[in-house]
Amino acid sequence: MHTIVMRFHADVEKIKDVSLCEVMKQEKELRSFFRKLPVDLVFLHGSFSMQNMKPLSDIDIALLFQNDKGTFSLIGKIREKMEEVFGRTDIDIAILNRASPLLWMNVLQTGKLLYCRNEKSFKQFRLKTIQRYLNTKHLRRQLHLSLQEAVLRKAS
Repeated sequence: MHTIVMRFHADVEKIKDVSLCEVMKQEKELRSFFRKLPVDLVFLHGSFSMQNMKPLSDIDIALLFQNDKGTFSLIGKIREKMEEVFGRTDIDIAILNRASPLLWMNVLQTGKLLYCRNEKSFKQFRLKTIQRYLNTKHLRRQLHLSLQEAVLRKAS
């Protein structure tokens, strides 16, 4: 069975083309904005961070809150700011405090850091990411083997 994912953009207008360079020019403004919030780290990740945007690509942002203080209203405020910075409404926000080790590792490996409260925050995130990823490696391996077995059973 195949899963089909479709995205519909509410606006009829063409999605604004914005470059990573343009976003990074607003680094000072972003730093000032996030400094006032209980946010330790903000990453840009996904196709935009790797400069591999497709027509239906969205903007992926990953947030790490201090002590899991990410409320709906705070996330909404951050989303509005990101829409302003990117000039687009198709912003996808992931909360790292509640995310899987796979997303943490993906963000660490391919993401662009938009905001870092301090160096200690980033070092702790990096260490915790590697630990969580390695501690769950056996689970991913077992899942992979189970999927392989299921495919082979179905094929025979």
